[in-house]
Amino acid sequence: MKSKLAIVVLSLLVGFGIGSVTTGTATAEEVVTPEPVPQGDLLKVCIDKKTGVIRASGKCKTTEKSYSLGGPGPQGPQGEKGDTGAVGPQGIQGVKGDMGLQGLKGIQGDRGLQGERGFTGLTGATGSVTGLRTKSIQVWSKDIFGSCSSFMGISMLSANTSLSQYSNTISLNKSCVSMSADNVLVYVP
Repeated sequence: MKSKLAIVVLSLLVGFGIGSVTTGTATAEEVVTPEPVPQGDLLKVCIDKKTGVIRASGKCKTTEKSYSLGGPGPQGPQGEKGDTGAVGPQGIQGVKGDMGLQGLKGIQGDRGLQGERGFTGLTGATGSVTGLRTKSIQVWSKDIFGSCSSFMGISMLSANTSLSQYSNTISLNKSCVSMSADNVLVYVP
């Protein structure tokens, strides 16, 4: 331990001696680095202000001055970009994968529209009316005019009839169908 301390002290004394002998002025150059430079191993020493004795310690007395020795130097300039490397060989083709499972059956589509009505069939053979008697029946049919008057037959309320209410009044909104009778002659057994 004493030999290491002696080497450090001797190095410091030689450095101070060379520094004080030079005749030129000392200049410092500030190096701006884009990123912080990581610290290396540092040796913290204390130098006595009167005697110049150096001792290795992290905490100095009031009669001593603190110094740090060692650490990294400034970062060097960035090197030139290297050449692009050669393209590597193409890899071998992979093994063909297994066949996938068959998909599920789709849902049934909507039912199509009904087709057009077919043509009217031919008239059948004329039947015999011998042995049948005739009878007159009354048939009711809807008139062209839909009045609520029974002048030409009977009148009935249609499905469009409705009730409406306004305040405390209830109204019947009539929609009528007029019916008239016709006599039709039919054959019966």
